[in-house]
Amino acid sequence: MVPVAFAADNNYVPMLTTTIYSMLKNASTNRMYDVVVLERNITDENKRYIRQFFARFSNALIRFFDVNRYLAGFNLTTSNAHISIETY
Repeated sequence: MVPVAFAADNNYVPMLTTTIYSMLKNASTNRMYDVVVLERNITDENKRYIRQFFARFSNALIRFFDVNRYLAGFNLTTSNAHISIETY
């Protein structure tokens, strides 16, 4: 099993989907990939879409991990608009 982690928010779903697709399209079919997305606000609809879209890859598992409770109480900010809080 090859672990792969991404950090993304709902705004980044199109780019996330493209990146995961490119990775899986070019990945070895002889290996399994455990794709974990660290997130806190990806909508259920987008999660469903992503899971359905990647169902064609039998060698990949797509999981979403809500980081909200782990970030609670921290005042995390960034001056870079391209870095989401999930990245922390």
